[in-house]
Amino acid sequence: MTPVPGNQLTSQDASAHRRPSGIRYWFLENRLRLVVVTISIILIIGITVAVSLVFINQYRLMIIKYGVKDKTPLDQLGSFIGGISLFFGALLVWIEANIITSRNAKIDRDMREAALKIDRDMREAALKNERDIANKEFQLREAALAAEQNNIATEQYISAVNSFRILYDEFWKEGGAVSKARRWIISEEEYNTVLKPILVERNNTGKHNKLVACKNEKMEIIDRFCSILVRIQSFTMSNEIQSLEEGQRALWVKILHGKYWINFIDENREDLHNYLKVHWKEMLEAYKMENEKSSDKTHKVVN
Repeated sequence: MTPVPGNQLTSQDASAHRRPSGIRYWFLENRLRLVVVTISIILIIGITVAVSLVFINQYRLMIIKYGVKDKTPLDQLGSFIGGISLFFGALLVWIEANIITSRNAKIDRDMREAALKIDRDMREAALKNERDIANKEFQLREAALAAEQNNIATEQYISAVNSFRILYDEFWKEGGAVSKARRWIISEEEYNTVLKPILVERNNTGKHNKLVACKNEKMEIIDRFCSILVRIQSFTMSNEIQSLEEGQRALWVKILHGKYWINFIDENREDLHNYLKVHWKEMLEAYKMENEKSSDKTHKVVN
């Protein structure tokens, strides 16, 4: 069981105020009384001896001059010595009473000071404990908040990495629909022989699709390619990509560069660009806005 700070202070203060024992301390504690008693005894003895000598001398002179009488000065010596003893006894009692009163007052004052010190120390210890508890609670809240933020950052990073992998796999998967669309767009021969005739026919029909099934399958592949470009552009513009590391973001721009394909189509594939202007207008506008923002940033850096 953890000891209470107040109890510790009480025991420490009690040990600090515990009186030492021994003859040396008794002499130190009663030195004033001993001095007074010693001086009183010396005075009593001195006065008694002096008075006795005076009376003895008077008695001797009276004997020499008058002879022995019934009542002599020595008869009064006992009464005188008794009076002196009573006087100094009363004086000693008064001094002892004053010494005891002063000592009791000092003991009472020391006890009150000790009690006040104990109370003050207990209050300070309680305040310190409250501050320590408050500091620990604050540190725990900060640690919990930091852990929560770290968990959120970790989840965002994992989500961004998963999105990166999904888009990468779908865009660069060999033999898939997107792979065929990339080949038809990049290759001059395949574009002119496979894709361009279908695009010309589809653009001439306007909003109404009058293509046969086999040609529609090829247009479906182009639409899937456009949809992946939209997802790439959405991921690039979102805050999710900021969760990736700098090297991963650079790799993303390098291997999944949607703007390259839009610019290539705009400059080299007129029929496909005309198709996109009608059926994928929002995608083209989004990439156009992104290009304009990039140009503005480049212009500001140059200036």
